[in-house]
Amino acid sequence: MKRPLIQLIPPVMAAAETLLLLVIAAITLIGSLVTGEFETRVLLPELLLYLIFILGMAAVTRGLWRLLSWAKAPMIAVQLIAIGISYEDFWGSSELVWKLFGVTLALIAAAAIFSTIKLPTTSKN
Repeated sequence: MKRPLIQLIPPVMAAAETLLLLVIAAITLIGSLVTGEFETRVLLPELLLYLIFILGMAAVTRGLWRLLSWAKAPMIAVQLIAIGISYEDFWGSSELVWKLFGVTLALIAAAAIFSTIKLPTTSKN
């Protein structure tokens, strides 16, 4: 089954965000172990949250790929958070690179929201 490009954007974006969360969690863990500057009572809950988010985004990715209707809402919620982050990056810094990052992040998130809304879905679980 060949899909139009607009139907590939949401699951690909969700997969990229899942991978990004995995990389950030690994950097957090490795950085803490290498520097030795960590408290177990802080690091373990942080890594547990990353694990929960990674598993959640992986489920959303799978749901979007299978065109399941429940996967749209969490995908849009994550993109709205990304738009909030981009707003802070744009207005919170005077450096051009962060302003460009903020605009780029907002445009990517907006494209993901648009393509997620346009995604046809099934009601299968």
